[in-house]
Amino acid sequence: MCVIKHNDMFLGQCYSRTGLAILFAVFGMSMYGQYTPSELVNRAYVTKKDVVYSIQYSYPSLMPSSRVCEVFSVENRMLTSALLVDSVEFYGHFWPLGKIMRNAFQNCVELETVKIPTSVKTIDELAFQGCTKLSSVEMPSSVTILGKYAFSLCTQLVSFTIPSQLSIIQEGTFYGCSGLRRVTIPIITKTISKYAFKGCTSMDTLIVYCKTPPSKDKEAFNGFSDHCVLMVPLGKTQAYRNAGWTEEIFKGGIREIGAPEAIQPVKVRERTGSATWHDLEGRPTAAPRKGRIYIKDGRKVLVR
Repeated sequence: MCVIKHNDMFLGQCYSRTGLAILFAVFGMSMYGQYTPSELVNRAYVTKKDVVYSIQYSYPSLMPSSRVCEVFSVENRMLTSALLVDSVEFYGHFWPLGKIMRNAFQNCVELETVKIPTSVKTIDELAFQGCTKLSSVEMPSSVTILGKYAFSLCTQLVSFTIPSQLSIIQEGTFYGCSGLRRVTIPIITKTISKYAFKGCTSMDTLIVYCKTPPSKDKEAFNGFSDHCVLMVPLGKTQAYRNAGWTEEIFKGGIREIGAPEAIQPVKVRERTGSATWHDLEGRPTAAPRKGRIYIKDGRKVLVR
């Protein structure tokens, strides 16, 4: 029998690098099994400000056996704010924080704010599901994986900027986020999976910077807002409509990013024969040029 106990800060488990079968338990329970005298791989749990971090190290040398540590869970489910550390020190070595594990903050119903450091690359599925008071998430661009249902049922979340390196919005990422009003999708995103925005009934604006419309599951926007405006890159309205991003889903209409506020982009197929167009200095013109702003019928328009 081998019992892994260190100090009050953490509890560990171990298993042999030789691959021999071992039955282990965590959180202070005993561990049974056979192992060789060779170095063992251990997992320790370090708590900082009610957040439990998991690190993996070699025993007895106490050297890192993995390059990063992970957020494992929280000790206090009534935690209101989580300011995550960018690394954890253990026996003189530092493990940068690389991942927030599955269910780590699930159903932390008092959690209001989260700050995630730039070292994090993965947020696992269900990580923040059911955090019904979560209203502010400081999300770094370093995140490349956002797991299924990661922020589902976060009903107080109002706005969210998808990390700039995220190519897939997974199934149910924002499922049931009924308070979500504004989301920004980066240029790199290629896929939006089913239920990604299901039940986002308050969405006012969805901004999509992708020049090529992302593929979307037919159920990605089930139970969606009845007034959301879709913002797309300049000149890409028809491409989005052709790809199924239509006013049937985005009942607030489709507008284009890049046109100054209160300026409507229009296409000019032929030169006008009368001086109904004026430049911004009030001079009439019968030949509006592409890429320039004019006044027509009392409105500013951008010719494209």
